[in-house]
Formats: sequence, structure tokens, C-alpha cells
Amino acid sequence: MLRSTYDINLSYLIFAQNALYKDIIAGMSELNINRATAEVILGLTLPQMLKLSEANQIISQVSFDKQKIMMYMQDSTLYKFEEENLGTVLNNRILKNIEKSEE
Repeated sequence: MLRSTYDINLSYLIFAQNALYKDIIAGMSELNINRATAEVILGLTLPQMLKLSEANQIISQVSFDKQKIMMYMQDSTLYKFEEENLGTVLNNRILKNIEKSEE
């Protein structure tokens, strides 16, 4: 369980930092965080991100955008959702690697 928490936390931090680097305003909106939190995330070094990922709890909150979910369900193209959400893509890769190692 701890390894999974680590992977989720690190994936989130990488996703968050990338989203904020691309466009800080859009990233803050997407991540539902304020400017001060955004600046802290942007200032994290890789060693700090690795250390923070070791927390024994998930460091992010899950928030669902009902309109987006409904739109994707109507389109029935979950691929678009995966492309848009780097965290999901990273977690899918982790799961695929686990499945391959179990074979």
C-alpha cells in the first residue's frame, strides 16, 4: 500500500508541476489550488518531491467535473480523458507494468 501511495503522490506532483509550468492560471484552476500553493509546488526540487511522495497519505484531493464526465461518457471516448489527465496515464502505465511483471 505504501508503494502505491508513493506512486500516486509522485505522479500528482509531476502532473501538477507540469500543468503549472505550462500555464499557471489554468493549472491553478485545474488543480483547484491558490497562488501560494502553486508557487510552493513550482519551487519543489526533485529530491523534495521524492521526499514529499513518501508521506503515508495521499497529498492531493480528488475532484470530479460532472460536466466533463458526462461529455466523455456521451462521446464514449475515454482515450480523450486519458490524454487530458497525465496522472491517469501515469497510473495506467504503473498498472500495466505490474500486470506484465505478474505474467
